[in-house]
Amino acid sequence: AGLAASAAASYTEQADLRSWLTLPRSFQAARIYLPAGQHSASISLKNYGGGNAARIDMGQIRVNPGKTTVVVIRSLRDRVYFDVFPKNPN
Repeated sequence: AGLAASAAASYTEQADLRSWLTLPRSFQAARIYLPAGQHSASISLKNYGGGNAARIDMGQIRVNPGKTTVVVIRSLRDRVYFDVFPKNPN
């Protein structure tokens, strides 16, 4: 009975795929060297066919001299989220 129960449990058990299912479909990274100062920034998203899906204006981004500025952009379906580090003072 124990062997049959063990075999049945092995047959019906599924792996926990939650962590794999939350991974992004694709990932792109770019490094751009810009002079210090204010820069206009925008991002263009492509659809699966390679056509333009959306263009998002991110406003002005300040690049401080001798410092690294990181811009993080995420898209989820038709929504785009972005943030700039370090934060620009108002």
